[in-house]
Amino acid sequence: MKHDSSLARRALSARKKVRQSRPRGRECPRKSAAACLLALDSDGTVFDSMRAKHERCFMPAFAAFFGSGAERACLDEVWRFVNLGSRLRGANRYAALAAALRIGSRHPRIGSAMRRWEGTVGALEAWLAQESAPSKSRLELALDARRADRLLALVLAWSHAVDEAIAGLPSVPPFRGAVAALPLLAAGCEIMVLTSAPAAAIVREWEEAGLAPYAARVVGQERGRKAACLAAAMEGRFEAGRVLVVGDAPGDLEAARAVGAQFFPILHGREEESWKSFSGEFLPGFLAGRPVISPIATFLESLPANPSWL
Repeated sequence: MKHDSSLARRALSARKKVRQSRPRGRECPRKSAAACLLALDSDGTVFDSMRAKHERCFMPAFAAFFGSGAERACLDEVWRFVNLGSRLRGANRYAALAAALRIGSRHPRIGSAMRRWEGTVGALEAWLAQESAPSKSRLELALDARRADRLLALVLAWSHAVDEAIAGLPSVPPFRGAVAALPLLAAGCEIMVLTSAPAAAIVREWEEAGLAPYAARVVGQERGRKAACLAAAMEGRFEAGRVLVVGDAPGDLEAARAVGAQFFPILHGREEESWKSFSGEFLPGFLAGRPVISPIATFLESLPANPSWL
């Protein structure tokens, strides 16, 4: 309760500042002679952290900064759908915020309250359209240089609040199947952690879990879109047929398809089962260069494009 009250005070202060000011991956490289490249998502794929981060950090901040006058249960429903149960699962936080505000404005119970943010959504989408690497530091630079609408100062304050909440979370465990698979993967592949989260937070999680030695590098949201980061890592080193992306979100699949790589999904709510199938059936075939079938259709069916209220 105290945490929510503090967030509310910060959100109110940030909104006042916006109104007053508005005019009328960190990378850890390591040389590798591996024959293949594995691009591995972290949150929700290796670590059981997606639900905790969104329910305990993102959702309270969303409600505090953008939920005034709206029912909290409905705000949570919107954020949970966008970030955990939809085709936008795993999206960059700024794209996810824009989507949540858009979808929230069409919710039958909170739509009228959420439509007050149409100007902010428009400004955020305009910044996203011209920003190749949306991150907190990039937004700060854009605001300082007046290349982003001053309305986005509230978005920046929201992002700071989210990061502070995440930093205070207790350590989350990796999935047992992921821990078991990593030595096998590291023996045959160069592992690149490819995440839409800030790289520093992911590096800290891997170090705390004792998994950092398996990763040749960690590439976060600061380096840009996943597809571009993956293409850069492949250039001059790995053929598309020897690149594998493992992730829990459609963005991971899109990145794999963009560079012609193979993809294996970790299904939401069935993570341990997915890792067992990956290690027992898919991985040996991939490492041997044999054709292998990935459950992509099942993965996409589990993540609808639209919520039930639309």
